Parts: sequence; structure tokens; C-alpha cells
Amino acid sequence: MYTGNKLTIKMLGEFSISYDGQPVISKESRNSKSLQLLQYLLMNRNRPISQEELIQVLLEGEESDNPANVLKNIVYRLRKLLSSSGLPEYEYIPFEKGSYRFSGEVPCEIDTEQFMQYAYQDSPEACLKAAQAYSGDLLPKLSGEMWVMTETIRLQQAYIHCIKKAYYQQEETGLDIFMPLLSKAASLYPYEEEIQAMRIDCLAKLNRYEEAVREYEAVVSMLFNDLGVYPGEALLNTYNQLAGRVNNLNVSITQVRQDISEKEKGAGAFFSNIPSFTCTYQFVVRNFERTGQSVFLLLTTLQDAEGAPLHQGEMLTKAADAFHEAIKRSLRRGDLYTRYSPSQFLILLMSINQENCEMVSGRIERNFYQLCNRKNATIRCQIVFGVDMDQVMENATGSKNNYSW
Repeated sequence: MYTGNKLTIKMLGEFSISYDGQPVISKESRNSKSLQLLQYLLMNRNRPISQEELIQVLLEGEESDNPANVLKNIVYRLRKLLSSSGLPEYEYIPFEKGSYRFSGEVPCEIDTEQFMQYAYQDSPEACLKAAQAYSGDLLPKLSGEMWVMTETIRLQQAYIHCIKKAYYQQEETGLDIFMPLLSKAASLYPYEEEIQAMRIDCLAKLNRYEEAVREYEAVVSMLFNDLGVYPGEALLNTYNQLAGRVNNLNVSITQVRQDISEKEKGAGAFFSNIPSFTCTYQFVVRNFERTGQSVFLLLTTLQDAEGAPLHQGEMLTKAADAFHEAIKRSLRRGDLYTRYSPSQFLILLMSINQENCEMVSGRIERNFYQLCNRKNATIRCQIVFGVDMDQVMENATGSKNNYSW
């Protein structure tokens, strides 16, 4: 019979075992097969596990003439490790009817079990406790193991569900307790847009509007720069609600002008994110119908020496930085540009003719090649009239006319 105290086992974010407040497993043995066996037995401690299953988990992809004997050696090393760790003498890894297990008589406090116990209750209060108990991915040093990957996804999904349920049903709970939880969740899973949206929404509800706007812009930039994607519905809805809250403030026209004015009037073209660029372009096209002002779009693609678009990596990062600087040197303050995709930039040129557009394109190329090694990166420029003239003439006269430029 086991007569010792309980074991405290941490598997989320890192792996550790402690007994009476003292660590049991040394750092030197944390990547061994015997530790992997222990971790698998602990994750499945409510059932016996056959030799065949353990061989598949521990020795998959490894060639062995006698895998059963290899498994026995791993079990032997684990038992020896536990017996020399300062734990009470006991048979922690019994073998019965062709299966191994971690003894059910040993009391254990395991963070994964605590987390799932709260998560399964599915009430807002329990979900909040589950979110507080979660501290990271399962066994990150074994993240490449198939069984760990499967369990990690299950735990991640449960965690994100708990965060959402606790936050969206928290009318009676103070928002202050959610801010650190949402910040932790966003740190663990920065590309989970709904988590980021909740964090920004929480900042706004705490009347931290300026910080909320800055965080939104930072998240949008991160998604585009790292993944080449634009904000999804959750983030856009959060931003629209945020804008509504800001606009509901009772401020003077002088304050409004101060708030929306450009803070630093630097030289060179104006850089915009793609949603803002799109709105500006659509407005300019509408304005063309009234004024006839010329509008051109210049699309620039960053390429390698063979003419293929650059992919994510150091070369693309350096080329993009060089292109930003080339734009500033080449265009007027009244010109607008954006990063349309990881390897493409889009420029809006107004009050200019095609010949001058080509001159601008050449100037950008020259400045770019001065800043970036041409052997590593080149650019390809395409210019197009920024307005569909057939559509403009149809809107203006009610009939479609041929128009050539």
C-alpha cells in the first residue's frame, strides 16, 4: 500500500513532478524515452496500456529486432529513475495481464486533469477557472510526437472555448480579471483572431480606447507580416464597435481635428493598411466621376533573380524594407501606398499622366536598386488606369460607350 503524500505534476507549458514541494525528476533526464513513457502513462493513468500500444507510441519509426525487449529496458530505466528520486519505495509502474499503467493508488494532482475537470462543467464560472488553470501547450518538448499533437489540439480547443464562454457571459464578473487572462491567451496563441478581438474589446470596455486602437493596428500588422492575411470578421467587427464607442464621446470639433490629424508630418508618400487604402481608392474613383481627375494604380512585385515572387524569409524582409524607403524617396507626400501581399506593394497616383507614371516607376526602381542588392531581389512594376472608364461612362450617360486610353 502506498503511504506517501501526493505527487504534483505539471504537463502544460512544461513538465515537472514534485513531492513535498521538492522536484523529483532532474533536468538531465527530461528528454529520455523513460520520461516519455512516464508522461504517456500519466496522461492515460485511468487505464492499463498494452505493450503493443506503448511500442507504437515510443518506438514508431525505429527499427528493432526485438521491440518488446526494448520496451522492457525502457520500463526498467523508468522504475530505477523513480526509485532513486527520493519518492517512497513503491511499485509505481505495475505490469498486469500484458499491460502497464501508473499505479492508481498513488495520489496525483495533474494540471491537465484539473483543467479538463473545469472545462467539462461548461458553466461560465468553471470555464473561468479552467482558463486560469491553463498555462500553455501540452509537453512542448515533445510537440513533434503524434500522441502529444493530438492531445495538444484537444486541450487547445477546450481552452479557447473556455475563454470565449467565460468572457461573453461575464456580466456579473469584473472585467479587470479578464485582462490578464486574455493577454496570456493572446501571448500563447497570437494568431487566434477571436482571442485578439476579445482582448481589444476588453480594453475598450475598460475605457482604454487609445490602447485598444494601438493593439488592433499591431495585430493587423502581425497577421499580414507573418501570415500574409488580412483581419477577419471578428477583428473587423471589434474595430467597428470600437470606432463607435470612440465616436460616442462628446468632444469638440477642434479635438476631433486634433485626433484625426497626422501626428508626424514626415517626407515621402503616405503608407496605409490595405482596408484604409481600399476605402481611399473607392472614394477617389467616385470623385473621378465628378472631377475627371486622373487616377493610376502601380503594382510592384518583389522577385528573386529568376523572376519568381519572393517568399517569407530574410530576403523578403530586407527587400520590403528597401522598397518602403524607395517609395519615400520617390513619391510626393500626397501619394498613397500599401502592402497588398507579402511580396507586392500597391501605389495610388493621382493628377498625373501615363508618361509621368512611367517616370515615377523608373525612379522607384533606381532608388530600390541603390538600397537593395539586385542580385538577390528585383522588382516588376505594372501600371493601370485606376478607373473602369466603360463603367464610368455607363453611370454618367445611362449607356455603355467604348473608351480607349
